[in-house]
Formats: sequence, structure tokens, C-alpha cells
Amino acid sequence: GGWIESLYFAVNVKQSMNLPQIKQRIGEQKNSLNSLIKLLTPFSSQQEFAELLDSLTELEKIFSKVELSYSYEKPVVDPDKKMTTISSKTDVKITPGQLDSISKKIITIRTQIVG
Repeated sequence: GGWIESLYFAVNVKQSMNLPQIKQRIGEQKNSLNSLIKLLTPFSSQQEFAELLDSLTELEKIFSKVELSYSYEKPVVDPDKKMTTISSKTDVKITPGQLDSISKKIITIRTQIVG
């Protein structure tokens, strides 16, 4: 539920503010969605999960066209501050049409859950 609500919030912010960072974060959810589906699949025979899993699988089909590329960069470690800074980057290629389809689908899924 939390992941769906977060993505719902992100697509609404994107529609009202059109920030490139939000578009990036929405595209990055492709991997989280895949993990969520894997976690829910063992429960697919239970009615309360079956409909949600079907909806998430439909969303996965939309996300499948989103391109992600990851470039590793060594983290920067500051032992004095006990802090590690992650420098790796993920590049997201997502079209306005894909973004619109994701937005519509996540709104539908959320509406099914909260009524």
C-alpha cells in the first residue's frame, strides 16, 4: 500500500509541477515494482491479493518499455564524519506517453484499493 500511495503522490506532483527529478523517480520505480510482484506472487491464489497482483502485472507491462541504465561510481567515504556518499547514477528514459499511462494505471489501482 505504501509503495502505491507514494507513486500516486509522485504522479500527481509530476502533473502539477513537471519537475524532471519526479519523472526520474517515477521511472526508477520499475525495479521496485518488479520486486513487489515477486513478493506477492506466492499469495496469488488468495482473493485479496489476486486482483492487486493482476493490476500490478498490467502496470509492469507499461513499465517494461521504460529504459534504465545504471553506471557505477565508487562511493566516497569520509571516515572522520562516518559518512559514505553514493555517487552511482541511474539514467531513466521514459516518454510522456509512458508517463501518462503509468499515471492513469496507478490512479486506477489506488482507486480500487481505497474506493
